[in-house]
Amino acid sequence: GREATWAGPEISLSGKVEMGATYQLSGKVKYTSDIGPAQETFNVNIRKISGQQTFATSGPVTKGEWGTFSGDIVISEEINPDQVSIYVDTAYYQNPTPEQRIDYYLDDMKLVKTKDAPTDDPENPEDKTTLAKEIGNSNPLVDYKFGADPFAMVYDGRVYIYMTNDSQQFAANNNGSSDNGYGAINTINVISSADMVNWTDHGSIAVAGPNGAAKWANNSWAPAAAHKTIDGKEKFFLYFADNGSGIGVLEADSPIGPFRDPIGKQLIARNTQASDGVVWLFDPAVLVDDDGTGYLYYGGGIDGKDANNPMTGRVIKLADDMIHTEGDAEVIDAPALFEDSGIHKYGGKYYYSYCSNFAGHKEGYPGQGNICYMVSDDPMGPFTYVGEILGNPATFFGVGGNNHHAIFEFKDKYYITYHAQTVGKALGNTRGYRSTHIDEVTINEDGTIQPITGTYKGISQLESLNPYQRIEAETIAWKSGAKTAAKWVAGLGTDACAEPGSMVDSLNRALVNAQNGDWTALAGVDFGKNGAASLEVYASSVNGAEVDVRLDSPAGEVVGTAVIEAGGENAAYKSFSADLNGVSGKHNVFFTFRGEGKDILHVDYWKFTEKEEEKPPVEKEDVSDLFGDVGHEEWYEPAVQFVYDNKIMTGLKDKDGNSTGEFGTEMDMNRAFFVQTLYNIADMPPVAVPDEDHIFPDIPNTSELFYRDAVIWSKENEVITGYTDGPYAGMFGPTDGINREQMVTMLYRYVTNVLGEKPEISDAKFNTFADRDSVSEFALNAMKWATEKGIIEGENHTDVMNPQGVVNRAVCSQIIMNFYEATAK
Repeated sequence: GREATWAGPEISLSGKVEMGATYQLSGKVKYTSDIGPAQETFNVNIRKISGQQTFATSGPVTKGEWGTFSGDIVISEEINPDQVSIYVDTAYYQNPTPEQRIDYYLDDMKLVKTKDAPTDDPENPEDKTTLAKEIGNSNPLVDYKFGADPFAMVYDGRVYIYMTNDSQQFAANNNGSSDNGYGAINTINVISSADMVNWTDHGSIAVAGPNGAAKWANNSWAPAAAHKTIDGKEKFFLYFADNGSGIGVLEADSPIGPFRDPIGKQLIARNTQASDGVVWLFDPAVLVDDDGTGYLYYGGGIDGKDANNPMTGRVIKLADDMIHTEGDAEVIDAPALFEDSGIHKYGGKYYYSYCSNFAGHKEGYPGQGNICYMVSDDPMGPFTYVGEILGNPATFFGVGGNNHHAIFEFKDKYYITYHAQTVGKALGNTRGYRSTHIDEVTINEDGTIQPITGTYKGISQLESLNPYQRIEAETIAWKSGAKTAAKWVAGLGTDACAEPGSMVDSLNRALVNAQNGDWTALAGVDFGKNGAASLEVYASSVNGAEVDVRLDSPAGEVVGTAVIEAGGENAAYKSFSADLNGVSGKHNVFFTFRGEGKDILHVDYWKFTEKEEEKPPVEKEDVSDLFGDVGHEEWYEPAVQFVYDNKIMTGLKDKDGNSTGEFGTEMDMNRAFFVQTLYNIADMPPVAVPDEDHIFPDIPNTSELFYRDAVIWSKENEVITGYTDGPYAGMFGPTDGINREQMVTMLYRYVTNVLGEKPEISDAKFNTFADRDSVSEFALNAMKWATEKGIIEGENHTDVMNPQGVVNRAVCSQIIMNFYEATAK
């Protein structure tokens, strides 16, 4: 005999429950009415006089069968213990039909306390545990703020999640003391991650209102984002719902902003063809197709429409600039559509997804508040209905509400991001304040999507975190969190920071509001085999604080401590360091904070320094023992030892590549061998092998020629040019002995063309040599440079350079060693 959908059996819990404590509830429900849908969902509520907490639902119950419900709840401390009760109802309708007012039975209800209420002691260890995102889990993505209606954009190896800022409404409603009405929300939260466990908080984008980019707008709900290269520059676009009255668009030069209003009005507005027949102009989704064409999906609502086929979904083509539309909007006939447009592409087909409404539907239509999908060969449709893929959050988390999602591809897999009241549930507040999750999507070979299960576990970390780079302190995998709303709001979180940001100078955040015993953590940090030697903490503190570094647990062994010095009321950010002990391999890293009072420090970023690789000592091989022609204490012995130790020149080898036991000290150095020596000095960079059969007429293009790559590299860098005149003009002459001025010229060109330096030319030392006039013109500057640097000296300690004298391997070794010493190579 119910006259309203909210009417149901109610039992007072006055004097029976502890406010702030955690309880587990379970029970059974059944309905047998001749009217009503084939399935129904029931809500279990903790009630006070002016509001309620929905904390458990039955999931879809089949008519005539007993269904079960269960869930955990923290009973809000804001409820008067003399006014608290428990009652059961069905989905709310303002003017319900008889089919929506069905009668039902309850049985086996049980409410059991599982955890006492936390104390008000700020040092209480209960407040130093996690709130909703448990260590090892990936959901919810963050639990120190709310974020709803998520949309994912992938860019440059990271996924960016844009969300309705429910925290703004939570604050406006006196820490969530009343239901989320969304009216105060005019900013959008954005976070990003490369691994989907460590999330960087980029803060809130000021979208609407007097402080927002779109001052004409009142609200910013249900964002969607895309990027596109326009006129050679990457642009980013943020679409948002101005409540249900229209769709706006902002643009920026980075994924996090700053965003600007490019058109000064709604992109999709009332009284246009694009809005005709749409109840709610909101919930946009955007797709940039493979050819660069953009499409915008939006709409919803069922007021005055057929709940089975409301025909309120729309798609419209975007102009090349992504901030205007082209042509007319097309209707999307989505069965039981309520809200929440989604779009992704797979296997050349377009997948439109959405949330079903909460009315009773005909047989064969979706259930209430579930995510469904359709498929088309064209981004503009028509779309063919396939089925439901994600149940209402109540199905998985014991607390219901609306359902909103986005499906996206990231690193060769597909995922779904959606919201649920999991943080609110942990706080004992299920008044519509939502948090974002991600779970994996499995697509069958035929393109159909397998049913998705919402989880706290989420997905596994996709890749390790590199510690040897700047890591924003607002990058958090897990953190400690207070269990009551007031302490949670004032607790550990992030805030704007005036220091330059790593992505955009003007956009930066810092970790704030830490108290003694609080902690944050990074997941899957790979320190490598060498490990980390130290940690840099860029931070500020009024009264001073300490940061302990622990591995694998908030209570793990302290492997290093950074002391953050007191900076007074206007404490500036400075770098502080901690020496680390035993930090190698892959670990979860926990930063635990110590200090007196509240907000004991602000941290901008962390950065680890890698230990230098410990190389085992190398036993030196004495060249006088290795080579029979290198005499001990001969003038060339140190030079031969130098080129051998530095792998610049080795001894002679036979045709099979085996050492002959000789260095060849008296053997003439030919041009091919010296070019290979220069290539060795340059660490043998890779070369592009030309298509021609010959590199020079006398150098065949064959990999069997050991010095081929050296000649290619030398020619590309103009270290060698070949002979320029005479009978061998245009050739290289690989077997010709190289003389002193040719060798010095190649070294000079190496410094100029490869190292990019500008050698100083001086006549001072050059003019002291008696045979200076015999130097060829092409080698004149090189010989002046080499004599001044001491690379070339007079033969046998005389004033004769002998520029045309062929160089043997012993002399070549000496010239190379002189070159290294003179140029600090």
